[in-house]
Amino acid sequence: MFLKNLLDRFGPQLSLDTSDTIYALMQLPTKISLIMNENEELRVENAQKTIALGKMSSNYEIALAENTKKIKDLEAEVKKQRVTIEELMKKGRRKNREVERMALSPRSAHRLLTRSINRRFTSVVPQFNIWSYRSWLSS
Repeated sequence: MFLKNLLDRFGPQLSLDTSDTIYALMQLPTKISLIMNENEELRVENAQKTIALGKMSSNYEIALAENTKKIKDLEAEVKKQRVTIEELMKKGRRKNREVERMALSPRSAHRLLTRSINRRFTSVVPQFNIWSYRSWLSS
């Protein structure tokens, strides 16, 4: 207001540069209010972006927690399966031994039996041989 009064009163006497300066000074409040409005808009936009980032961050934290829980559950499942596999392997080894024993042909079973008998009796009677004993029994 003061500047407008100056311009009205001394306008014709002022040089062109001075009047332009006064006019520019008069426009300053308008420009300042525009800048302040723009600044306020930027603040609002910044606040909205901050809120959005906070939501995204919390969503990522929730997803991370869920994934961590899933990983722990999967690790527990893997441990259970390892124990189960180890138990099955032990059972499988026992079964393999049983199957190997049962799967012998009659001839190989006879040989195996003969060897085990010979080993047992030769520890007691050094000259023992099942074949000579059988032939002696049959005669």
